Amino acid sequence: MALSDTKLRSISGKPYSGPAEIADRDGLSVRISPKGLITFQRRYRWQGKPVRIRLGNYPELSLSAARELNDAAKRNADKGIDPRFEKKIGTQLNLGPVTVQVAIDYWLTEYVDKNLKSAGKVKKLFTNHVYPFMGDLPLEQTETRHWIAMFKQVKGADGEHAPVQAGILLSKLKQALRFCRVHRFADCRAVDDLRVADIGKKESVGERRLVDSELKLLWPYLHETNLIGARNRLVTILVLLYGCRTVEIRTSLKTDWDLKNRVWTATDTKAGHTVRRPIPDPFVHYIQRLIDFFPNSQYLVPVEDAYNKGKDKPVSGQSLVNITNRISDHLGLTTWGLHDCRRTLDTSLSELGIPPYIIEKMLGHKLAGVMAVYNKHDYLKDQEHAYITWYNHLQVNSSASNVLSFKKHTA
Repeated sequence: MALSDTKLRSISGKPYSGPAEIADRDGLSVRISPKGLITFQRRYRWQGKPVRIRLGNYPELSLSAARELNDAAKRNADKGIDPRFEKKIGTQLNLGPVTVQVAIDYWLTEYVDKNLKSAGKVKKLFTNHVYPFMGDLPLEQTETRHWIAMFKQVKGADGEHAPVQAGILLSKLKQALRFCRVHRFADCRAVDDLRVADIGKKESVGERRLVDSELKLLWPYLHETNLIGARNRLVTILVLLYGCRTVEIRTSLKTDWDLKNRVWTATDTKAGHTVRRPIPDPFVHYIQRLIDFFPNSQYLVPVEDAYNKGKDKPVSGQSLVNITNRISDHLGLTTWGLHDCRRTLDTSLSELGIPPYIIEKMLGHKLAGVMAVYNKHDYLKDQEHAYITWYNHLQVNSSASNVLSFKKHTA
């Protein structure tokens, strides 16, 4: 006689003295312990031998869900797939069709979380745009037209279609589906022939850099008391001097800045490798000011006490985004961002005669070709010479004798 939810509820979690095993249908049955623990199981024969496999416990696994698992296991057994093997490789008897969300989650868990620092942003892309639109669809049944429809509904914060966002999403989606295919988890080639131009557009390559006439206004401004605040000016000065990514400064620990040996060791880098940079004498004062600015934090640029909810953590990148907009408004400059300081440093030092491989080290890039394999030298002395050359250029270009040290004041 087939099982029923009524019967299982009457047994679950209560003292039990009846038969240890009760059959349902098609090889599905339950084992019941004296304490009323109910376990679904499937009995079948594999290559002439009797086999039993556990499906899960009631009520966490409902009777209807257990029957679905049992039916799926039976179908796969008919195809020559042993359910025990499915369980060993971690699918936990998820033998039904792999949905879009299950496939992408597999890639996110098995690759993105383990290899990419931007895992949170990548997950958000799929959570916001893909899962609500087609996450429940069986992946292998999706067609190109389904994906194109999904890309058309990708919107930005303003509620308008975001073609650049759609282009980024296509790139990540191709990586995810290829990973699933290579790992034999699921197979879908519906987006293989799509190009970014078919559904959106590529990110524009940045061209903005600060020229000398702008630096002549900016450099003195960063040493004056003004509305952007001391912390923000110090952070901007260090980003401008080092040409580093903002994340490398804002997530750095104070212990990363060895003022005794004059070396800054950046570990949170986009390239994923440690970057060592010198701390030239003219830079020390700015760094020490930031260290003193937040005496109770281990981070160089932490969230301020009034907003950190009792947790010592680095300031978010979003908190620094508007600094340059405010500076541009005050000085009448064309809009620029902190990341443009990298392009400014690179171009300016090239014009000042610094060798490209030294600039690459300063920017935290890996050297190209064979040098990347064999040359592990940090060129700290050469970097120091380049940084001092850059600092002196900013000083002379500003033509302001008072730009020698950071004025003490409160934010």
